[in-house]
Parts: sequence; C-alpha cells; structure tokens
Amino acid sequence: TPPKALEGWYMVAYDVAQQCYTQVDDKSVCKGGFFVQAAESCMEGYVGPLCGACSPGWTRDLPGHACMACEELPALSLQVILLNVDLSLKALFGLVLAQR
Repeated sequence: TPPKALEGWYMVAYDVAQQCYTQVDDKSVCKGGFFVQAAESCMEGYVGPLCGACSPGWTRDLPGHACMACEELPALSLQVILLNVDLSLKALFGLVLAQR
C-alpha cells in the first residue's frame, strides 16, 4: 500500500510528507491522505501544496491566516465607503501636518 500522510501533514511526493503550518481554530488545514488524492487532502477553501492557497471564491488577509468565502466579505458598497472615509481622513491628516 502507498504511504499515507496523517492529519496535519501533506504528501508532497509519493513517499514524502511535509507538516502543514496553516491552522484554523487550532486545527491543521491539511487532512492527510495519499499523494494521488492531493485534491482531497485540504479543508474546504484550501488548495495546492501544503494547502497553502485559497480555493477560487475564497480569500484571506495575510498568508498563513484562515481563508474565508468571498460571500462573507462586506458588500462592495460598504468597502467603497470605508475606503473613501479612510482616504479622506488621511488627506485631512496630511493637510493638518502641512499647516505646521
């Protein structure tokens, strides 16, 4: 029988496993499994070697952080409003500093 990775590990070759470091709620995103079943070796929302990338339709803020479904993000209109508020505050701050 072929070698099988345990939970928390990912088969990077037929007989080589590497430990996964990305975790969600203190649980590894790598489910373990066989090299030929790499597509099923990651939790939902994760793909690629060591389950290091977000699946299509998923995103995250920083590498190593949890991926979340794009539907969970704030609405686009809210994002635009928050961006405008942020830019306006930075411009105001710049004007105040320039007056000194």
